[in-house]
Amino acid sequence: MSRKFTSTVAGASIFISALMLIGRGFGFIREIIYAGYFGTGGEFDLYLVGAVLPITLNTIIYYLGQNYFMPGYSKVVAANSSDAAKFSTQVFGIFILGGIILSLILLLLSDLIVDLYLHSPSEEISIAAKRIFRIFILTIPLSAGISILSSYLQAKLEFKYPSVSNLFLNLSIIVLVFVVSGDIGIYAIPVGYAVGILIQFSYLIYKANKFGEFKLGKFRFEKSYIMSTIKSSLLIIVLIESIGQLYAIADRFFYDEVDAGGIASLNYAQNLFLFPIAIFSFALGTAIFPRISGAYSREADHDMNQILNESIRISIVIFVPISFLFIFYGETIVRLAFERGNFTATGTGMTFEVLRLYAVSMVLYSVYVILNKTLYSVNLAKSLLTITIIGMFLKIFFNIILVEPYRQNGLALSSSLSYISYFIMSLFILTRKINLTAVSVFMSEIIINLFNGLLSYLLVLLMNRIVLDGLSNGSLFSISLFCIIYFLNLYIINHSSIKIINNLFSRFIPDTNNVNI
Repeated sequence: MSRKFTSTVAGASIFISALMLIGRGFGFIREIIYAGYFGTGGEFDLYLVGAVLPITLNTIIYYLGQNYFMPGYSKVVAANSSDAAKFSTQVFGIFILGGIILSLILLLLSDLIVDLYLHSPSEEISIAAKRIFRIFILTIPLSAGISILSSYLQAKLEFKYPSVSNLFLNLSIIVLVFVVSGDIGIYAIPVGYAVGILIQFSYLIYKANKFGEFKLGKFRFEKSYIMSTIKSSLLIIVLIESIGQLYAIADRFFYDEVDAGGIASLNYAQNLFLFPIAIFSFALGTAIFPRISGAYSREADHDMNQILNESIRISIVIFVPISFLFIFYGETIVRLAFERGNFTATGTGMTFEVLRLYAVSMVLYSVYVILNKTLYSVNLAKSLLTITIIGMFLKIFFNIILVEPYRQNGLALSSSLSYISYFIMSLFILTRKINLTAVSVFMSEIIINLFNGLLSYLLVLLMNRIVLDGLSNGSLFSISLFCIIYFLNLYIINHSSIKIINNLFSRFIPDTNNVNI
């Protein structure tokens, strides 16, 4: 019998990446619907303020479940498979119970927490933000359960169920916004989120119960048993992942110091900024993580450097043109993506200004994603934690300095400066700790591709003014022309990335000379 496609690393990576693309696509459609129904108005700002802490906590809990359950479950199964049911039930029950306790605490403190963001709001604004906050808080116990159920199914190599369940969340929000936003306004989003979480939880527990290892009726809290399965490195990993989720919270604290719609414009711009990073960098990170770990364990410096160098080349070739598109043609991109309904031309201009500031750091941040995986692979998680903490402090420091003169633009610039610091610190530490040759590769690639990007942009300008008789430089045609010229230049100079990309495509194209029928 042939093995399940997702039981292999390559198969799982391709499958997860495909579902990730679908999931991100639905998420992007959700943002487009938000833009049409709510635009950059104050009501949507309120939603973003009320939702940020609960959603951030749900994300942190998800990472905690992933990083605790999966290695713990594998260890238990390897030692004594009969203990798998006990471990699964214990952890699931503890996460649900912990989620309930956390929700109750946050509900009791909800007035105080929301008032930290809204320094001098009207009573109506304060009440609305607190209602949104409380609806989201109620989802924490189920989200805690989802984190364990997803990890459990992934440990069973059932990757499709957690990925498919994520679609329920976005679909639920989209449907509720369409159906009831006319009656309940902005509350359609948190209600849709809560309904989606309930559906997601129900779906996952149904799928997980097929394996017969979740026996909640026999749940008894055993502290010594749970503590014996925890690794010391878990805390470091959880801190790294948790701190990385705090950027949105750091921005929401300055709600009263940005323009009306400023928080909304940050949200829309960051979704555009993160969309290509989430798709391309996720796939790249999934591919290189096990390869770098294997090369490091074999002390194969040449192999490790080759993997890193190829990954950096691919990342730069992909993200330099995207950065140029966001910086020079971002207004057209924002208009095409969001400008409809309540999202006006004013919102487009505000979002574009923020987007181009995010784009300044895009290339370096995309390379940092690779360096981040490398730091994990070579057992430098403590160094990565230090980098993450310093980067977060820089974010807060620049927020304080830049928000008054530049408002939401200052918050976007502070994020970019923090992302750039991640790249610089990671590269510095890796250069000192291992025999790294990526610095010279990065410098040569960034110079070549930036020059190519600038040349392509100037050629588009020239063609617009001379050949095309003043066609708007921000048009969709200009965007397409820029991409064609950029990659045509790489092909003409026979850039190494072309060969790498050809090799990648060749893996998915069957050899017609050797086909088994």
